[in-house]
Amino acid sequence: MRVAVLAEGPEGPVSFRFGRAPYVLIFEDGKLVKAVPNPAALAPSHPGPALAAFLKKEGVDLLIGPMPGPTTAMILERMGIKVVEGEPGSGVEEALRRALGWG
Repeated sequence: MRVAVLAEGPEGPVSFRFGRAPYVLIFEDGKLVKAVPNPAALAPSHPGPALAAFLKKEGVDLLIGPMPGPTTAMILERMGIKVVEGEPGSGVEEALRRALGWG
């Protein structure tokens, strides 16, 4: 399972923003495989759908971060990407543990 965490930096914490989160951290089997600047963060408008398209391209199954707006939430649902709210400002490992039920 590929899990993405929206983050303020390449090591966290969980972002306070959804579509304009500065970084996307991608984990596979609990290990960080990619920390990339969010390609949608500088979009002139509607960054949420652009972020959703990027996540789909990356094969993400689960997204942790602030909750998206209703349109983006619908797009993510149609793409089969589940969204779990991550506490903004919390550590990435803590957010992963909570979202995935790891102790």
